[in-house]
Amino acid sequence: MVSRPLINLKTSIKIESASFIEPILLLGGGEWNFSSMNPWRIVHDRKVVVSSDNTNANESLASIVGLEIKSIEMINNHYVEDLRLLFSNNRWMQIFSMCDIEHWTINLPDGTTIVHS
Repeated sequence: MVSRPLINLKTSIKIESASFIEPILLLGGGEWNFSSMNPWRIVHDRKVVVSSDNTNANESLASIVGLEIKSIEMINNHYVEDLRLLFSNNRWMQIFSMCDIEHWTINLPDGTTIVHS
């Protein structure tokens, strides 16, 4: 597995809201937002903390509100590229590319928009 930065964040971005109403994950802050219809999970010390498969996924996302995203990376798993967000508490959110119709979009504070489909 090879990772590479998707973008070089000049400053970290603060998570002010987080929700999951299946199948849509929404993260956001004052001048940025992220949305995805892909499966996801939050990992810490190689253990899954919560995932989109959990029945309490929406409630569990409250634990990332107030954190900052320190880096945004693409992970190459030989066939597809998945997205990985590093939070300020050293946990990762992994977004899995599953099929052609599922995608994610991020709008950054500098006006950059990145769409993966």
